Amino acid sequence: MRLPAEDRYKLQYQEIGNLVRHYSTTRSALTSFLATVGLAAFANYHSSEKHLFLFSLVGNFMLVAALLACVHFSYQCERANLYARTLWNWFSGKEQEEPASFADYHPPKMPLVVEMLKDGMNWLCLLGIVSFVLGFHYST
Repeated sequence: MRLPAEDRYKLQYQEIGNLVRHYSTTRSALTSFLATVGLAAFANYHSSEKHLFLFSLVGNFMLVAALLACVHFSYQCERANLYARTLWNWFSGKEQEEPASFADYHPPKMPLVVEMLKDGMNWLCLLGIVSFVLGFHYST
């Protein structure tokens, strides 16, 4: 039995809400974890005489990985938010054309980037990681 379009999109709207929470939580947890590992490597770099290059390499790699994780999950989160708006506009009658499925949804780049730039967590992550790296390199 096939659901009517409106019921199908109500379920999809609920699923998109779950995806937004998932991407946001994953972004916070993974970014925090990777940044902590990077900072621990830098702390070990300053307190150890052995394998200094390795600690520096691991520290920088983990901080870059934290930045990439933040950007990736922010992209996914904002993509889901834009899709939820598209679904809402269709429900409310502002758009007549049925939205594609989320897997096929590819929003225009500019609105997606604007939404990512509005997110304070992205700026905090970028500022924190850049200050960690600069602080480390200027302290050696």
